[in-house]
Amino acid sequence: MATSDDLFRLIKSLKQSEKRYFKVFSSTHVKGEQKNYVKLFEVVDKQEEYDETAILKKFKNEKFIKQFSVTKNYLYNFILKSLRSYYSGKDIDSKINEDLESVKLLHHRGFYKRALKIIRKTKQIAWEYEKINNLINVLELEYSCVAMCYSNEKLKEYKKKYLTERAYLFEVIENTHQYHMLSDKVYDLYREDMVVRTEEELKKYEEVMRHPLLQNIDKALVYDSKKMFYNIWALYHTIKQEYSIAFFYDKMQLELLEENKKIKEDKIFDYIEICHNLLYNCIELKRYGEFNDIMKKVQVISEKKEYTEKLSVHYYSQLFDTTHSLLANYYFNTRQFDKALALIPGIVKGLKKYKTVLDDETKIYLYFEVSKLLFYTGQLNNALEWQSKIDVHEKQNGADGTVCYAKILKLLIYYDMGDSYFDLLQYEIKSTRRFLQKKERLYKVEDTILKYLHRLVSTSDLDLTKELYQKFKDALQHLMLQKFEESASAYLNLIHWLNSKIEEVPLREVMIKDWESKNK
Repeated sequence: MATSDDLFRLIKSLKQSEKRYFKVFSSTHVKGEQKNYVKLFEVVDKQEEYDETAILKKFKNEKFIKQFSVTKNYLYNFILKSLRSYYSGKDIDSKINEDLESVKLLHHRGFYKRALKIIRKTKQIAWEYEKINNLINVLELEYSCVAMCYSNEKLKEYKKKYLTERAYLFEVIENTHQYHMLSDKVYDLYREDMVVRTEEELKKYEEVMRHPLLQNIDKALVYDSKKMFYNIWALYHTIKQEYSIAFFYDKMQLELLEENKKIKEDKIFDYIEICHNLLYNCIELKRYGEFNDIMKKVQVISEKKEYTEKLSVHYYSQLFDTTHSLLANYYFNTRQFDKALALIPGIVKGLKKYKTVLDDETKIYLYFEVSKLLFYTGQLNNALEWQSKIDVHEKQNGADGTVCYAKILKLLIYYDMGDSYFDLLQYEIKSTRRFLQKKERLYKVEDTILKYLHRLVSTSDLDLTKELYQKFKDALQHLMLQKFEESASAYLNLIHWLNSKIEEVPLREVMIKDWESKNK
């Protein structure tokens, strides 16, 4: 039975066109007292947060309130029924399923030849779009129709082809399943560690990467398995910070999709995801021209009617994430701070609009990126406000890497906010150390940051403070030469932060000056 949260999230996931259709659909399928379901839909749709108390109060005199859980479940299923009707024939999956139902109806009525014509046309479409699971059902129905239409000799000949095709389908299913398992293993590791920081962490990945299926693309039989092959290798090189190799594998994924227009049409979410990864690697590789070219491809998806009609709110939320988080990252890395700051209202709007469909990992990453941007442009109070949003999600395992970076950033914010925050900073330093130790993420850079911040906050001597800034910088630069230790310091721009202290120049100016000197 659907819960209140299920109903709320489902209603909030609907596009305006889907909501309009629901109301039209309900007007022809709901009568009498059942119209209360439509009233309930409208009330829930208007709520920013689900408030059952307010609903019960509003409908206290209605009969359906006495069986409210039944009413919610009925409405949930009725919305799904409306969506099935709305998308009937609009995507390839629904078209295939409708054809299969037609074939079953004709078969039950003895119209075997007509059913066979439909099933063979459906079979051709299913192969074109590589709908492997559908093809199992298609093949079984085809066999059933052939058995009723063919003579014994022709049936024997067909059986050979049928058995060969069936065996291949099961081989493809098993092959795809194995790649899914490998992909899951790599992503589980990635969620724990966004970048490799120790030899032990690297060994965990290398153990997966030695699997025979990952040694040659030819072992992947269809689009899904080939896509996962490239994606696994791209992610592996990303976590090793080998961005040029990761870029190559992501580019192979994009080419794989673009060379088959039918699969691209069906796998539009894959297209968005691949572009997202390419954009990230463009930033890391400073390929800003290519970044703009790929971003244009993403923006086409959000504008062309042929795509927008098929995109659910979930897919729109992924487009929002890509066009805002990566664009903000791009502007930050090219020191176009004003353009990056101008994106914040859109991020706020998007987080509100898609809060029921965005996963916690994406939300935390956006909170962190905005907080980081505000910190480096001197807006400390606002930066701290965005940090508080991360604290709410601190226990989400899927975002451990970002949360760890965010905790370090929060310490820098407290330090820059001055003496009145030093007592709180001392507590936060201890708390962060415990957190990192618990997560087994207290690496050399993090340990050095905590030690020097503790020393800095414990002295009021200006000369000693300047000396500590320089020693802090020297220690980090030494660590950055070591394998695995560069990422945390570089990701948080700690050398720039220390230079701003040593030179007594605003952090934003230090970063712009450094960028200009490197890009003359």
